[in-house]
Amino acid sequence: MKPLTAAIVAGLLFCAAPQRRWRPADGRAGITFEQRLELERTLRRDLEQQLAARLVEQEALQNARRKDAEQQLVARQADQELLAKERARSNDLEQRLAARQTSEQELARRANATPGGERDANVRVSAPASDNPAPPAPIEQTAMPAR
Repeated sequence: MKPLTAAIVAGLLFCAAPQRRWRPADGRAGITFEQRLELERTLRRDLEQQLAARLVEQEALQNARRKDAEQQLVARQADQELLAKERARSNDLEQRLAARQTSEQELARRANATPGGERDANVRVSAPASDNPAPPAPIEQTAMPAR
């Protein structure tokens, strides 16, 4: 008989001969090498299945996170575009307001610069000439309520 190679693995005495039994260090009866090998293969397959399931779950989670991040990016870009449009509109309104204020100041300056101090001499607009001038509309006076 060939000499047996013995190794202690997890507190068990392992014998390399076929059909030998695993024996715990205390000498109790154990399982055969083939049974232990099959058990290890079964455990390995189970662990591989668990790993594959976790990898699938992880990939699905990463895809969901990526999709969520893309949606947030699209929403942020849309918000930034709206903000840019609002800024452009605000700038346009500010420029129009500044131009109007400048023209009003110019009109006021011209009105104050007329000879004799007549303010509205330069700002009166003459009516267009027509063949049949209409009579001016009567001015209505409303009675003030007594207090």
